[in-house]
Amino acid sequence: PKKIFTHVSTGDFVKATLHKDRKNIISGKYVSRVKTPTKNGCEIVINGFRVEFSTMKDITKIHCSDGYSYV
Repeated sequence: PKKIFTHVSTGDFVKATLHKDRKNIISGKYVSRVKTPTKNGCEIVINGFRVEFSTMKDITKIHCSDGYSYV
């Protein structure tokens, strides 16, 4: 069964802060979309690489995905 998470959903715009360098991504602040929400955090894509955040401590929600494309 599909689980529903209330803190974020797929497609939401978030601002993420990386405090340490990851494998392919340097530390800094990034704006990206949520790829996969997880139990306590989420997984986002930065420059084509998937980055998983175990908590929402370093993530700020900017815009909720509501099905419309604002172009």
